[in-house]
Amino acid sequence: MSVSSWRAVLLALCFVATVVNAICLFTDSIQASSALGFTVSRTADSAVVRVDTIDAGGAAQASGLRAGDLINVRNLAPGERYRLLTGVYPHEKIAFVVSRDGVTVPIEFVAGGPPVLRWDTLLFFFASFWMLGFAALIAWRRAGVPEARILCALLALYPLSSAFIPGTWIGPSPSLDVTAAAFGFALLWIQAALLATYASLVARPPSLGRRVLAALAYASAAAMAVFDIIRLVDIWNGSLPWVAQGVGPEWNMMYGAIPYVLPIVCGLAALTAASGVERTRVAYVLAPLMIFYAAEAMLYIVSAMSSSAQHGTALVVSYGFANIGVFIAPLGMTYALLNRRVLDIGFALNRVAIFSGVSIVVVGAFMLVEWALSSWLQEQSHTTSLVVGAAVALLLGFSIRFVHDRVEQVLDRV
Repeated sequence: MSVSSWRAVLLALCFVATVVNAICLFTDSIQASSALGFTVSRTADSAVVRVDTIDAGGAAQASGLRAGDLINVRNLAPGERYRLLTGVYPHEKIAFVVSRDGVTVPIEFVAGGPPVLRWDTLLFFFASFWMLGFAALIAWRRAGVPEARILCALLALYPLSSAFIPGTWIGPSPSLDVTAAAFGFALLWIQAALLATYASLVARPPSLGRRVLAALAYASAAAMAVFDIIRLVDIWNGSLPWVAQGVGPEWNMMYGAIPYVLPIVCGLAALTAASGVERTRVAYVLAPLMIFYAAEAMLYIVSAMSSSAQHGTALVVSYGFANIGVFIAPLGMTYALLNRRVLDIGFALNRVAIFSGVSIVVVGAFMLVEWALSSWLQEQSHTTSLVVGAAVALLLGFSIRFVHDRVEQVLDRV
């Protein structure tokens, strides 16, 4: 593909991701699942769950659910089962039957309204748009460089994939939501593997050990993508043992961290193999990305290690750390691309700033002198006015180099 074609593809990817994230943020009905208002535990029958706790004043209590009620999830329609597992549409109604003290009781569950966005969620969206802005800048400036293309795709795919996974994208149609979730999981693990691809472009040609590490990273990401999609199918058809809200240890298993840990190892191996200027340059790019990947890995590790009683709190804490990691990635790369002038983007912005500064100084000085002399020139002849104006213009013209040097010094220090 030509450079212009790569640029068009990458900019289109950034645009689509920006629109999708804007929908998730600004559309009240597609932000995140409304609180179910109850927790469950498994019984000896994997298809039956017991309601353990009911949130006071929550949607479950208002719907008539009680602690101790038994729900046979295989009796639910696929869409209802998926909703109760991954999150419900605000104010959505789900009719099902519970077993209470040996008696069947019909329940019409009515979900709560849109949730209040937590600070870390807002931080995630801010960082996502920041990532996408940087990705678009890289696509526009350096689409012809393979390393830059990989970096652009990595930064653009994470916000796009995160918008489609269960619990984030919730629309009025469960079947469309499960399709979007499968697409989101595929993109998520492709993005996870891109750090290994970026690392393989450092200190080329990579050694056999580095190629093996990259292959393992690709294999783990592909395996997790297939695994998550199969689990979505199992949830839909009812063949998977059910855990409420989809956040139990059986959903976020520890091996979900492997596709993030292996690319980190690839990045460390690349830094070890690099030397001189290349190592310094690449380190400023890899460091924030590896922190970001480590935070994502911790999300899986903490979820898997926490007990059922601690799981809700542990998940909130781990999501907070993960969202901070998402913020660190564009923050660190801002420094790398502007201060360290990685990928030459900082140089390009510096030239634009210098051009703007020189223009402001020269045009502003000309207007100031014209204003200061205006009263005197009004009393002179037209010829005198032209001569004075030309002299001022020449003086400013000959001083442009001096102004340029002074503006560049100031901006470089900034």
